[in-house]
Amino acid sequence: MVLIITKEKVMRILVVDDMALIAEEAAEFLRKFLPGDNEVLEAFSGARAIKILKQKPADIVVTDQTMPGMNGDELTAWIKEHSETVVVLWSSNNEPLGHKADAFMLKGDTDSLLKFIEKLRKEKKIAA
Repeated sequence: MVLIITKEKVMRILVVDDMALIAEEAAEFLRKFLPGDNEVLEAFSGARAIKILKQKPADIVVTDQTMPGMNGDELTAWIKEHSETVVVLWSSNNEPLGHKADAFMLKGDTDSLLKFIEKLRKEKKIAA
């Protein structure tokens, strides 16, 4: 009998927020509580996020809505034009009308974020 062990694809998540502490804390939360060996990156601007995504495509981008330079809607539009990446827009404010993200969550609602990611995994829309 031959046993073949294949390594599961590592899920890559990019957290984008102009407030570095928020991005870092959200990324650390995901590293700690998401099951599996995942790569969680941070960017502190939309422009930096694009630079990272060009080098390391992500399965999921969690982006703040209100950022200087490039806001969450603009970043989402760029991502959707260039990839199949799932985008979660998060904000301290109400859900913006007409956004193109795949989901909206209130900033800091990490439980809902984890549940959303697990739902995507079960639906096989991202790495299992």
